[in-house]
Amino acid sequence: MILKSLFTVSLQESVYEAELHGDVKLVCLFSKVKSFSDLTVIWSRVEPKPAEDVYRLERGTENHNYTSAAFIKRAQLIHEQLNENRAVLLLKKLRIKDSGMYRCIVKEGDDGDYKQVTLNVTGAFISCLWFPAPYTPIKKSIMKTGQDEVELSCESQGFPSAQVIWSDGQNTNFTEMSNSSTRSTDEDLIHIISKLTVKRGLVNNYTCSFLVKGEIQQTATFSIPGELYLAFHHSLFSILLIFPVKKVVSSESEEKTAQIKHRL
Repeated sequence: MILKSLFTVSLQESVYEAELHGDVKLVCLFSKVKSFSDLTVIWSRVEPKPAEDVYRLERGTENHNYTSAAFIKRAQLIHEQLNENRAVLLLKKLRIKDSGMYRCIVKEGDDGDYKQVTLNVTGAFISCLWFPAPYTPIKKSIMKTGQDEVELSCESQGFPSAQVIWSDGQNTNFTEMSNSSTRSTDEDLIHIISKLTVKRGLVNNYTCSFLVKGEIQQTATFSIPGELYLAFHHSLFSILLIFPVKKVVSSESEEKTAQIKHRL
């Protein structure tokens, strides 16, 4: 009696260490196959939850229908390595969020096996500190929120997290009256929006400052009510571009114009 050999998957390494914004190759080894048209390779990140599909090759054909948007342009299988019975996943432009446990499933027809590897993505350190990413120039906006109030908004992103300080022309601190929100971008930068509501009728200057470890990274100043009028006229101009005002001439004016032309 001849026993059929089992299809197996094994690992080259169980843990991978890679640097932020770099590339990494995750490798799993599989039994020899008779036909690559029957080969299925599925890479997914199973931890942390929820699980995300990273790459699929189903019976020799790539299938991106299930691929997570976070990996769709950064993950690929090195097809040349399949001839050497190696399912090599190339991940590009690594993010901190890519860290976790990855599962490699390889099947020939209906026979298959899987293994799991761990990826740790770390940043570059000097004296245990991250390399900072300079904050971008501040994007300002003004919005009317009430009969006599306006909302001033400052928006920027960088790394590490910044504190936003608000002050006026008399150096009065308005930070406690402000509201700031932060989120992490796909590039692992900190995106910050800070807002302050002030009286629109008071003549004053308001400045938002982004500070990292006490050092100013970016500042922007609002001049009230001057910039409020500019914002209003800009909005009005935009409306006129979309809905141009048609010239209206009364019938009486048209009649007078016709009479003058007749005399000439």
